[in-house]
Amino acid sequence: MFHAVLILGSHDPLVNSLNWRVEMLRMPLLMTISGILAFDKLGRPYYHSLKSSANLLWIYILWTPIIFAIEFSVGSNRQSLLYEFVAPTTHLWFIGGLATLYAMIPAVRCSRAGLILIVSFVALLSVKAGNAPSTFGYAQLLRFSFFFFSGLYASPFLRNMLRSPKIIMMVPWLAAFVLFTIANNSTAAWLPWTPFQSLVSAAMCGITLLICVRLAKVPAVGTALSALGRATLPIYLMHLPMLTVLGRSTGIGDLSLTPLLALSGVIILLCLLLESLLLKANAGWLFSMPEGLGRLVRGSMS
Repeated sequence: MFHAVLILGSHDPLVNSLNWRVEMLRMPLLMTISGILAFDKLGRPYYHSLKSSANLLWIYILWTPIIFAIEFSVGSNRQSLLYEFVAPTTHLWFIGGLATLYAMIPAVRCSRAGLILIVSFVALLSVKAGNAPSTFGYAQLLRFSFFFFSGLYASPFLRNMLRSPKIIMMVPWLAAFVLFTIANNSTAAWLPWTPFQSLVSAAMCGITLLICVRLAKVPAVGTALSALGRATLPIYLMHLPMLTVLGRSTGIGDLSLTPLLALSGVIILLCLLLESLLLKANAGWLFSMPEGLGRLVRGSMS
């Protein structure tokens, strides 16, 4: 829905208010979860991290020309395919960025967690202060790597908390959210790059993780969330070009909340349908490195 608003536009105050809050949570939460899931690689031989990095890099290299061709065909303004490879300007920055972060795990495990978190938080503040790289993908990576490393180093604590979530556990997260929100509102007027907004996002991540795990205890909800989680990558890869083509070809724009939610649901269903058709056509290599190539990569790394 966030990308739908960016591409199709909306002047609905409710939509824009909701979208702003979703933006504060969306990438921080995704990066935090990625860091939590990467924790096991800290104690394993380095090639396990590089294997995951290589798989993401495969997807990035494969989908960059696909996205470029689709957007070029509908008249989107992209500089060149080579530029997209080295300095992504689309949502694929996350795939390339995650490949970079996985490749860094063997190096950061030799460093103190506090130092890595301080450096990544300073990088985040630098981006907010306007000292970001001119390329979108690099700026986004600097902006959100703090949340990846936070999830990585806090993974044992967070996993233990989420193993048996209780309502009382939400109290400190809610308290942090309120305090950081007050601090952010108090300093935003004279400090445009206030650090508290990112801490608000961190508190929102904790609250959201607890709520999702509690909801997942309900069998039907847990099954639906698991199925959606397994389909996240194809949806992430395909939803933006679908929205771009839809927006350019139909002229749809300025949608209110209900049509946007309906459109988001339709796009998700179309992504799942297209994934199913591609898998039936033996095109699973579009979403994961082929097994033969994967064995070759693993062998060379070992």
